[in-house]
Amino acid sequence: TGYVVDLSMPRRTRVTVIMAETAANPGQCEKRAAWESRNRFGSSRSITYRVQGWLQKSNNLPWAINSKVIVTDPKNGIDGEEWLVERVGFVLTNTGGSVTDIDLVNKAKYDMKEPVKMKKSTSTGSGIWG
Repeated sequence: TGYVVDLSMPRRTRVTVIMAETAANPGQCEKRAAWESRNRFGSSRSITYRVQGWLQKSNNLPWAINSKVIVTDPKNGIDGEEWLVERVGFVLTNTGGSVTDIDLVNKAKYDMKEPVKMKKSTSTGSGIWG
């Protein structure tokens, strides 16, 4: 059984049960729970920008998948945070010329080294979720 608590959210009971694809020991379940937590958090924070041109202004290279970018976007409450480029679409429009659609996600989605704020279960194993 793996167990993760998102300490940034108000406390409420909202259990997610994920069945392992193969037999798993408690350590593997803990790792899976931590991965699911990071992946779902990272996926929940995504944003798409459309920028003019196909090249980055900073280095004159095309936008690249898996690159990290610093985003400052007061309208969306983002202030100098590092995000990860998940998808890039190069578009040639009739009215705007060459533009790039950039999908950004929170880097926690793919960062397996970043620690997860977890609270271990204090359950004794009794009950269905114990």
